[in-house]
Amino acid sequence: MKLSLARGGATLVLLVTFACSSGSGGGGFADAGLEGGGGSGGTGTGATSGTGASGGSAPDAGQCKQDGQPCAGFAECCSNMCDQGHCGGVACVPEGGDCTVFGDCCGGTCAAGKCTAGTGSYPPGPYGVDVGNTLEDLALPGLFSWGATVETLHASDFLNVQNDPSKPALLVITLGAAWCAPCAQAEAASDYAYWKSQRVAFITVLGEGYEPGVAATEADLLQWVSSHQPQHVTMLDPSFSHFASVQSLPLAFFVDTRTMKILHVTVGGAVYDANNTDIPAFLSP
Repeated sequence: MKLSLARGGATLVLLVTFACSSGSGGGGFADAGLEGGGGSGGTGTGATSGTGASGGSAPDAGQCKQDGQPCAGFAECCSNMCDQGHCGGVACVPEGGDCTVFGDCCGGTCAAGKCTAGTGSYPPGPYGVDVGNTLEDLALPGLFSWGATVETLHASDFLNVQNDPSKPALLVITLGAAWCAPCAQAEAASDYAYWKSQRVAFITVLGEGYEPGVAATEADLLQWVSSHQPQHVTMLDPSFSHFASVQSLPLAFFVDTRTMKILHVTVGGAVYDANNTDIPAFLSP
């Protein structure tokens, strides 16, 4: 699935590729309406079909930590969110406060290290995973790149309403599983450095671990990152809880970063090298 993010007049596209299949589906995203074995975009290594993944569950309330308590990973928290070392994250930053990314701010955007008002608000719905839907502002545990630490990352980190030329114009998100061979092959063969120079960013989302049907854990995430050493964002979404009715993997979404609208969805192990023809078709200047 290809997702495009943008600010101002330019479009950033976010491409999401599923590396494996899950039958669990779930929560916040609408049914993508895809069937296993569909055609892939670009040069493909094929799609892998899977059967039901077991749904992840929150920690037991008697054992997990409440919001505000210190944490080292999301699994310690009742809310399943560990941000900046505390369960549930931290309060948003008001206008004029210090920020690092858009997601830090209560409203507006993050410009020159300060939260601004209004102009950068996250785009409205309808939210879903069909072409034409707005991508939900995901908040998932992940790493910015190999060697980074696990923290809560947001889809809004890639929002580029003003089309800042220093930021991606296209975002590629790959949904997959650690056990999925086509996912691993595509990860190894893709030329992410080349596309970064073309203002394209990538996200890999792991939904299952090294056993089909078993929800991915933080340990699976860390092992995947250690094995592949990605220089792009990798997120964890156990059993694809934010993506309903996932039938085949890899699955890719292209998203416009100006509007966070989904432009294109494709199934198959596409290799994103310099010869890929899918990305240019959806990459706006």
